[in-house]
Amino acid sequence: MNYLSPLNLLWLFPILGGIALLWMLRMRRHDQVVSSLALWRAITPVQKADTPFQRLRTSLILFLQLLIAFLLIAALAGPLFVGRGQGRRAVVVVIDNSAGMRATDAAPSRLDGAKSLAGNALGGRMRDGDRVCVVVTSPVPHVSLAWTTSRTAARQAIDAVPFTDAPRDLAGTLAVAAAQFAPSSPDARSIVVCTDGAWDPDDDAGARLSSGDVPIEVLALPLAVPRNAGIVALSARADPITPGRMRVFVRVLNASPTQLRDAYLSATLDGKPIGRYPAAARPNAEATVAFTVSPPSHESVLRVAMQNVGSDALESDNRASLVLPRGGPRRILLVSAGDSALERAVLANANIALFGCPPSGYNTVDVGQYDLVIFDRYAPLTLPPCNSLIIDAFADGGPAIAQQGQGPAGELPVIDWSGTHPLLRFVDFGAVHVARQALAAPAAGARTLAETSAGPVILASDAGGRRLAWVGFSPADSDFTGVAAFPIFVENALEWLGAGMDTVDAEAIGTPFAIPGHAGRWSFAGPGGGASGQCTEPSGAGCSVDPNVISAPGVYIFRYGGATHFLARSVVNEHVTDLRARDHPALRAIVRRQNTSQAFVPSSLAPWAAVGALLLLLLEWGLYHSGRIRQRSTFP
Repeated sequence: MNYLSPLNLLWLFPILGGIALLWMLRMRRHDQVVSSLALWRAITPVQKADTPFQRLRTSLILFLQLLIAFLLIAALAGPLFVGRGQGRRAVVVVIDNSAGMRATDAAPSRLDGAKSLAGNALGGRMRDGDRVCVVVTSPVPHVSLAWTTSRTAARQAIDAVPFTDAPRDLAGTLAVAAAQFAPSSPDARSIVVCTDGAWDPDDDAGARLSSGDVPIEVLALPLAVPRNAGIVALSARADPITPGRMRVFVRVLNASPTQLRDAYLSATLDGKPIGRYPAAARPNAEATVAFTVSPPSHESVLRVAMQNVGSDALESDNRASLVLPRGGPRRILLVSAGDSALERAVLANANIALFGCPPSGYNTVDVGQYDLVIFDRYAPLTLPPCNSLIIDAFADGGPAIAQQGQGPAGELPVIDWSGTHPLLRFVDFGAVHVARQALAAPAAGARTLAETSAGPVILASDAGGRRLAWVGFSPADSDFTGVAAFPIFVENALEWLGAGMDTVDAEAIGTPFAIPGHAGRWSFAGPGGGASGQCTEPSGAGCSVDPNVISAPGVYIFRYGGATHFLARSVVNEHVTDLRARDHPALRAIVRRQNTSQAFVPSSLAPWAAVGALLLLLLEWGLYHSGRIRQRSTFP
């Protein structure tokens, strides 16, 4: 037997002794005239005693009073019985609220069904002292409720999990769940995943590694064969034959046991209808729809939607949006004092509209209307937020950091270059020599693509949604312009720095978005609401936006750096559209029952002692007031 407060047992001596002492004290009597003493002979010795105490007589009431006092004091001492039993459990409940959980084939929705599974698991398994934590899968895996022992708080957190339109990240979710357990915790650990089970079996291996050695139990909804169809990919590419036009490719998936016969795609450009295109597909098969559009001279929004698909379990994957770059020739600004070789190489591309200005007039130009800026032997203090090519100059936030000193005199051959990077594809520097080069070191995140014995001569960086290229010598100070590699390099640079103008793809909900090269305030508004913030990064470094604020499919309007841009997000994920539950052998291999390891578990006996004292007190009261105890004690 153990006690929480063993010192409280010391109260036994004064209290039990006091009760016995009270029974030994002689009661003070009062004289009373009676007719005869025959019936009072038994108490005559007590009346005649000269001492204040009498001999302690055996009494049931005395015994009950002593026992009641003993039980109450024992209860105050907190008696504990320590035995072997099941220890505390720590359970992480994972709620799958990815895009597919909006499906209504499990009425009212799959997410509501998953919440019911989680609630039933808590009600049937969570005992006093057990801890629970709630982790949510989308838009990014995160903790919805930290550790708690309250079932009410856990149920409220589960009921508050919202719908999202982002795909699930199973491996990332289980990594977050496993990270909630303290390595030294003695609690029995487990993860309970409440989901529809409609994820790719290939994700099992990553999920298994992410969860470590924590036992996992998957509570999957009982589902019938669902009927659903949706858009799983949307992209647009520059038409190689007709300048200014773009070819659009839409991939649809029919994840149903029946054929889509009369389904079609409706397309709009900036809200204006541009056509209807058949989208028939065989059961559990894909189909591709292609058509062409002519984007206007400004950023435009292309929307496509599946129509006439019949009974469909998930509606959010029937629409997709895409932001198209401005149509017509690409507008390029060349800031230079004059370089005819560079101008001719740029104008060799028929889709280029070249605009020039001297370095002295750069500050008066609205850079926002250009797709690319080329700085020739000049660079401003701050680079613009668009892609840039910098030749023989340095700027803050650029890919090159100026070094002290001058390079060695004479013609320096290019001794090493990367033929795998898009900037140098098919470019041969074997016959190129540099007469004068700027000494530089790569900035953080920049990659060296070509170098001489004096250091790097071509650097590139691709971060914060912006691409920058740096050339450490002027073409006029080399024989670069006299070889075939020069026009190839210029064409590669135009293509790489113009990324996003020739090919654009629809992006899924949850895809990170970075504000390129801007320090200042930004704001956006769209179907998921609005938000604003302050980018404190230095200009050129970019600023990321939390993907949680872009949580609904559609088109968002972003404003930053004095310019307005469009951002489109869609469901476009084949694992979301295909709602069929699958077998997951890797996770099934680690599904186990709750950890039943034995532990020393204390059980408190204080409530039992208190209840026993109360019952004995009631017994004493009843016996005393019945009169039988008093009669036997007075008349032997």
